[in-house]
Formats: sequence, structure tokens, C-alpha cells
Amino acid sequence: MNKYLKILFTLSTIPTVLSCTKQEEQPLKKPEYKQYFNAEINNKSIQIQNNLFKDRENLTGSWTGVGMNNRDQIDMYTVRVILPKAQFPSNSVLNFQVFDIKKKAYYLNDAAKYLERLSTHIFLAKNSGTDSTVLYTTNNLKKPFEIKITKYELLNDSFVPIVGGKLYGVLYNVKNMTDSVTIYNGDFEVRF
Repeated sequence: MNKYLKILFTLSTIPTVLSCTKQEEQPLKKPEYKQYFNAEINNKSIQIQNNLFKDRENLTGSWTGVGMNNRDQIDMYTVRVILPKAQFPSNSVLNFQVFDIKKKAYYLNDAAKYLERLSTHIFLAKNSGTDSTVLYTTNNLKKPFEIKITKYELLNDSFVPIVGGKLYGVLYNVKNMTDSVTIYNGDFEVRF
């Protein structure tokens, strides 16, 4: 009988011992940030999405802190979009930059601002990087192009902001104003 009690006691303690073993806690995995650019450009739907490790060259954002003489800093943000070759076979690149960026609408119509490093501007280059590059930008004789910043925020673990917003307007060939590129329903969010 004593033998049976020992076996019974041993069997009854096994579940208790097994339930007390500490399981390793798995660290919570942060969701991977995906940035995007969507727009209708010359009536062609463009949708670009990437992350830090995949297709990063197609859509990039770049934050710059510009130090001023009075020791203040002005934030500037630049976005570069390589348009898909399926819709734009001529190596087309869209660039826009906001100087002194804040959540608000920017109305652009100065045709020469893209030449200034510290400015708010937008341009699209077809045949980019070749001798036959065709450049499109805003024009002071036409309706302003709108860039509306709707999101400008820092995450807790980073000093690089997430920037999001809307694009709407027409860009004109700098050499031939009758040639233009329309951008409607532009929507973007970038971080890197």
C-alpha cells in the first residue's frame, strides 16, 4: 500500500511541477512601418508602397534640420518618388520639398523655386539623368499647386518625423508652357 501511495503522490505532483516552469517571454514585435505614395498623374493611377528594407529606392523621404544664424533650427522635408516604368517609361522622378514644414497648406506658383536649396517647391523630371531631361514645375502665370501637410509627428523612438499629406495641381514644362503634367488625389506618408 505504501508503494501505491508513493506512486500516486509522484503522479499528482508532476502537473504541479510542470505548470511552474517559467516560459520564455517573446518580445513584442513592432509592426513594420510602410510608407506610401498614391496619385493620379496624367490620368494614370500610381500606387507605391515600401518599407525600410524593400523597394526603398522608389520612395524616399529626407528630413533636414537647417541651422539659422540666430541658433534656431528650421525643419525641411524632401520627398522623392520614382514613378513606375509601366506607366512612365521615360525615367520620371517627382520631387517635392517643404521648407519650414508645419501642418498646413502650401500654395506654390514660383517657377524658379526648384532652383533654390532652401525653398518649398515641386518638380517632375522626365528622362531624368539624361541630356534630354524635360522638367515640369509650378508657374506664376497659372493656378498654384497645393501641397497640404496633414501629418508631421515624431515617434517615441526616433528623431526623424513621419510626414503625410496631399498633392493637387498642374506642373508646366519650363520650356513649353502648353506641355503639362496633372497630379490629382495625391496622398503620401513617408518616414525614411
